[in-house]
Amino acid sequence: MMEKKLVGDLYLDKDPIVFLDFLSDHFLCPKSYKSGFSLTKIYENNFYLLIFIKGKDKDDEFLMFRVANFPESTEAMIDLNEHIINKIGSDRQNYFPAQRKLQEVILQMPAISDMLVKKTK
Repeated sequence: MMEKKLVGDLYLDKDPIVFLDFLSDHFLCPKSYKSGFSLTKIYENNFYLLIFIKGKDKDDEFLMFRVANFPESTEAMIDLNEHIINKIGSDRQNYFPAQRKLQEVILQMPAISDMLVKKTK
């Protein structure tokens, strides 16, 4: 599966190979895949939110959200936050920790933006 544009600068890729390659390429591999996890990464002016959902009665799920042109894409970050909040009702165990991490990044966006601008000068 290829990356799918959700809205504006917000994209989603559900391909397990792409997800696992990203983890490996950025030295983010967990010690175990026995339970779900979420993590965030800023790379090349893109923000990534990765969510691994360990399947109990279904297949494992790999979700890699990407916000392009981070941190200028405030609207895409808000769209992603709303998307994750909507999922909390059906799967709090996996989506609530992801939403907390996303919220931390949203609150820090002005400082992150300043750091990225200084880095490119």
